[in-house]
Amino acid sequence: MKCQHCQQIFTCNVGAFKTHVRFCGRDDAALLWERVDKNGSGGCWLWLGPQTTKGYARLCLNRTYVKGHRYVYELMVRKLQPGEWCLHKCDVRHCVNPAHLFIGDNDANMADKLAKGRIWSKLKPDEVRTIKSLLGKKTGVELAGMFNVSQSAISEIKKGKKWKHVQ
Repeated sequence: MKCQHCQQIFTCNVGAFKTHVRFCGRDDAALLWERVDKNGSGGCWLWLGPQTTKGYARLCLNRTYVKGHRYVYELMVRKLQPGEWCLHKCDVRHCVNPAHLFIGDNDANMADKLAKGRIWSKLKPDEVRTIKSLLGKKTGVELAGMFNVSQSAISEIKKGKKWKHVQ
């Protein structure tokens, strides 16, 4: 099968070919706005199209999946730099309103989650502080047993791979 617009040849199933033909040559921004409801609660612009398994807006642009909120931010505000994360002020994962987005990094994301009570962990920040104060005084096995977590969880805290935002 061959697309009449871009001349691309498809050897995949008919459904994928029909989807390609439907969107081929269309402006990505036009496709985006067809699937956005700007009348969401609290000023959210809600993505009505496909979502990731975690509930974020998902777009397919040039055969690459991108998160919708990142795409809208780059379209309307500025291009993101390597290492920059696009975070939600509103905590609505499928919101693509650039006024509800801010730039941070992994540490800022963890701090934001913690401040909003969205950290899903056996450990609480106070327990992590205690663990950090006991590093070198107790073994990883002992600490894991005391806090009912795995040795690898203690090791990741010790190496600064997890919970580095907690002092």
